[in-house]
Amino acid sequence: MNCNDMNSKMPDLVFESEMFDAAVKSDMESHLAECAECRQEFEGLRATMSLLDSWEAPEPNPYFLTRLNARLDEEHEAVPAGWPMSWYEKVRARLVYGSRMTLRPVAAMALTVVVLIGGGAYLGLSNLEQPAAPAPQAAVVHDLQTLDSNAQLLDQLETLSSQNDD
Repeated sequence: MNCNDMNSKMPDLVFESEMFDAAVKSDMESHLAECAECRQEFEGLRATMSLLDSWEAPEPNPYFLTRLNARLDEEHEAVPAGWPMSWYEKVRARLVYGSRMTLRPVAAMALTVVVLIGGGAYLGLSNLEQPAAPAPQAAVVHDLQTLDSNAQLLDQLETLSSQNDD
């Protein structure tokens, strides 16, 4: 095992993970026994991890949020430098510092109303009365109707020819 391989696997060895099989772990331990530079790096990494394990996060100041909100109120209510820039400063302060009232509930309600109106309009337009298609006739009925109309046509032609002969 060379030093580059050892450097890439050293954090896993420090955390004593079980991802290595016995052969790889013994190769790593033998490399640490032979290489003073890797052994020094490994010991430094182990010492850093033990120091981090003993470190405790400090307790936050209980008045932090109160002071932050007071400071934001001061900045929000500060008078701008001149009257022409007052509208600009008000808009900028509103965007930068925001307000305590969030618009999420209002936006959610507006979106709900839009969806309901749009869905109702879609349902109202898609259910319009469509003209009913004529029922398809059976082939036999159609043939009989054609023969009947032909017979009537022949009767009319005979009456016309008999009137012309007279």
